Amino acid sequence: GIGPAAKELKRRAYASCNRTLAPPPPLTKPTIVHLARGVIREGMNTRRLVNANASIATLLKTFPKATVVERATHGGETPFCGQLDTYDAATVVLTPHGAHLVLAIFAPVNTIVLEAMPWDMWRGGRFVYGSASKYLSGVGLVFDRVRTVRPLHPSTYKSGRFNGKTIPGRFSHDPVTIDLNHLAAVAAKAKGRLAGVARAAAASRAAVARHVALRQNPKCIALDESVRAGKGKCRPGKGIFCNARHRCYKNSACALCEP
Repeated sequence: GIGPAAKELKRRAYASCNRTLAPPPPLTKPTIVHLARGVIREGMNTRRLVNANASIATLLKTFPKATVVERATHGGETPFCGQLDTYDAATVVLTPHGAHLVLAIFAPVNTIVLEAMPWDMWRGGRFVYGSASKYLSGVGLVFDRVRTVRPLHPSTYKSGRFNGKTIPGRFSHDPVTIDLNHLAAVAAKAKGRLAGVARAAAASRAAVARHVALRQNPKCIALDESVRAGKGKCRPGKGIFCNARHRCYKNSACALCEP
């Protein structure tokens, strides 16, 4: 789900940019977005997806009849509002690990985001680096990480300089080859979570509609007026109508009006 702080952050971002993002297409007409890292800095590999076509084909088995869209990340020279469209109108976004995932905070609720992790972040049967899972919790996304395969000739870690000091790289920048079996399992799990969200939302709408209909029932209206007039007395299990919170017990009118 999405917390109130994340909801307010998205509202303010959309308002300041004078735009909104299209929600994810339904599972019956999904859209798969392959989001490649589009900025190449000197001496840095872009962690491109080596088996991108095979990965998309794997996703299409889980999301049949999906439309496939290719996008690239924006560079730092692009204003914030110009970067909001990165996760627009996507059912599933498949992308390699990188700082561009911060923008997923502003993605529409219930977007599936799958992050292909560098191969050396999987050790001892788990991911040893939290990555985007730390800051994408509670923002309304269906987020998961995908394992990748160790290359035959892994490169050395890249280093950078910060405040005059050399900072060693924490993980490989090698091109990414996704573990297709793991991708299939993660995609199926994400689809199941999204379907569960859809079912819960439908049940909630049905309950609200039923409640509205009951509040228009003459018998329920008379019951409510009687309670408000103070004619009902609250004795759990023996009350004439209901308690102070309008919760009913065994009265037939209560059974009708308080589903």
